[in-house]
Amino acid sequence: MILENKHHICLLAAALTAGILLAGEHPSVQHVFPAVLLLFACAAGVYKKHPSREQIVMLFLVTGFCLLGAGITRQHLTSYTGRQKIISSTAQVTLCGTVTGKEIKSDSYLYHLKQTYLNTDQTPVFLGHIIFSNETDVIPIGAKIKITGKVQCFSPARNDGNFDFADYYQQQNILCRLRVENGEDAIQIKKIPVLLCREQLYRLQKHIVQIYTEQMNQRDAGILCTLAAGTKSLLDPEIKQQYQEAGISHLLSVSGLHISILGFSVYRFLRFLRRSYPCSAAVSTFCIFCFSYMSGFGIPAQRAIVMYLCMMGAQIFGRTYDGAHGLALAAILLLITNPLTLYQTGFLFSFTAMLAIVQYSRLFPEQEDEKRTDHEGDRKSINAWIKNSLRNRLTDLKKNLRFSLWLQLWILPMTAWFYYEVPLYAMFLNLLILPFSSWLLGGGLIAALIYVWMPGIAGWILVTCHAILNLYDAGMRILRLFPGNLLLTGQPEPFWIITYYIVLAFFCLWKLYRKLFAHNKNMRWLSLKGLPYGILGIFLAATLLVHPAETPGIFLLDVGQGDGIFLTDGHGGHIWIDGGSSSEAAVGTYRMLPFLKYHRVNAVDVWIVTHPDADHISGLEELLEQGYPVHRLLLAKALSEDSSCQKLAELAKKQGTSVSYVDTGDTLHLKEMTLQCLYPDADETAADCNGLSQVWELRSHAFSMLFTGDLGEEQEKLLLKRQRLHPVTALKVAHHGSRFSSCEEFLNYIHPKAAFISSSAHNRYHHPSQEALERLEKEGCDIYCTKDCGQISILYRKGQWQIRQ
Repeated sequence: MILENKHHICLLAAALTAGILLAGEHPSVQHVFPAVLLLFACAAGVYKKHPSREQIVMLFLVTGFCLLGAGITRQHLTSYTGRQKIISSTAQVTLCGTVTGKEIKSDSYLYHLKQTYLNTDQTPVFLGHIIFSNETDVIPIGAKIKITGKVQCFSPARNDGNFDFADYYQQQNILCRLRVENGEDAIQIKKIPVLLCREQLYRLQKHIVQIYTEQMNQRDAGILCTLAAGTKSLLDPEIKQQYQEAGISHLLSVSGLHISILGFSVYRFLRFLRRSYPCSAAVSTFCIFCFSYMSGFGIPAQRAIVMYLCMMGAQIFGRTYDGAHGLALAAILLLITNPLTLYQTGFLFSFTAMLAIVQYSRLFPEQEDEKRTDHEGDRKSINAWIKNSLRNRLTDLKKNLRFSLWLQLWILPMTAWFYYEVPLYAMFLNLLILPFSSWLLGGGLIAALIYVWMPGIAGWILVTCHAILNLYDAGMRILRLFPGNLLLTGQPEPFWIITYYIVLAFFCLWKLYRKLFAHNKNMRWLSLKGLPYGILGIFLAATLLVHPAETPGIFLLDVGQGDGIFLTDGHGGHIWIDGGSSSEAAVGTYRMLPFLKYHRVNAVDVWIVTHPDADHISGLEELLEQGYPVHRLLLAKALSEDSSCQKLAELAKKQGTSVSYVDTGDTLHLKEMTLQCLYPDADETAADCNGLSQVWELRSHAFSMLFTGDLGEEQEKLLLKRQRLHPVTALKVAHHGSRFSSCEEFLNYIHPKAAFISSSAHNRYHHPSQEALERLEKEGCDIYCTKDCGQISILYRKGQWQIRQ
């Protein structure tokens, strides 16, 4: 039979993946090149020593699966785009649908609504999957409801390195979010199902969360709620960041590891009780299905369930289970259901880690089967017994280290791609935490389930869980003491990541066929043990450390209603002007810091604060509080007595940042840029701090740009009177495009070719004002606004400055 060979289903999974990559909405090199490589591997696999009839059948199957992947992807994208146009054209809609899930949030409940359609007098319009929040938990899962609300479409990434909500929800086939304003009046429950199985699982989840929050401290409750109940509402963001930086964030999500631990624990317990294979498999499968649905039924859980079912099937029918076969089958089932699952981080990390484990079991079988030297005869001698025990422990440690290192070799490039930094010592910490993960998960679940009947025993189990979490914290604290614990990589080049995985694939082939190379005189050099390891290490280092030459540029970030401007001279010199927002919460954490990590900026050399309003410094304060390195802070000397400036200066000094006060004429020199302060004078006065905003002029390669903070019309005319201005190429428009700035005389004199405005899409000041826009248009400026296009980049390439939106 064609599909009896495990390699065949792997080829079909590869062909399906290639078809999805080729049919993307905007296929690029990092999509097309891997797809071509997968098809080449499929062709090689079909050709390899198969009978001619089987080759023909497999060729048709591989071609069919590739076309299937391309077809369902195009159909999915077309359907999603069409439904998005329909929903975005209406501000408020009335929908009907079925509640398929809900999540506990900090102050509300998030509902998932599927099979939705517009409630119209004509033919219903199918919309698919949407989400909405409600303050009360009154709608059971499975209920059919009618809901009225305002449509909120998901926004794409606004800056380099920022989270892309539009892509994230499209990959899950979620169309939009509804904002329900009238509460219960806007929601009507049309029908409640007779069987409320999913609702009962949700109630069990709430029960587990309640026990953890009542019996444990905030840290432990947040971690165990995430691990055992699948809800992240109680998880402290700082704890999440610590686990991510330590390389153990997989513990903070319901992963395939947790599903496997639970399933095999139940299965082995039942087998210990002498239950039959079918009974043990059925009960354990039921348990992991319930646990997966209760915890959100994520992609790693779905993958683990498919592979677990394959393994149980092999146990029942007396067949040999192959991990690669189960992994390929899981990939096919998930990708056919939703082809964009391929781009989800959960899918990529889960399948890559499992692929690494499958390959490890094939490439290192002799090490896995090493004989332990614990012989009965040796026990007559205490010294020999101790020596053999130590030898066995060292052997186990060596095997665990090798396995952890192997897993990191597969995961590190993807970690760098998605998170822009990699934990170098994660393999050592995983050696500590993995043996306890089954105790933590099992103990947490058992304690929550038996607490009502045996609170004393449950309490002692939770104390054990608390001790394990303390052990994790101690391990993370120790690793933070080592230099280079967290390597900032930026986002690696796609070329290097693709090349690295090609080299890794060739390494696997070399490991499989190394003995054959040793018997061939012409290829004996390939059997050298150290050569492939060295090549693999070189390409891993290149992937993480090699980056294209930095380009001189000016980056105007979209920070909402505020300002944030990053300058780089292309030679490691970095300056930031302002950095704050009045419309975006935690703008430093979620917009500015990811941008810096994406561009691999370890520290900012000079941070200029034009004036200390919150929409110009809130992000900077966040970064300073988090310990991000800022070498020098520049404040206006005219504002040295301002209380906000003094508070900011104290915070900066506490973090080791030197603080300087600038005056008119002060100059900053970089290799490719020069900035000169034009305003204010040291003894300058104004009605408010906006009128004392620092004004800087940048000059580089026949290009000039004026940065004006929140300067007003009065100060603009004052600069003209003092003859400190010059014609410039570009203008950073003052005060977010306020009608009280950018006066006509000012614009006539500096005559900018391009004008850049930073403002949010919806702000109470209605920035940019129509009057300011008309004055800029009258001057002939090309106008760019962050509210329309997100981040704006002005880059120096091929001898000229180019604007990229």
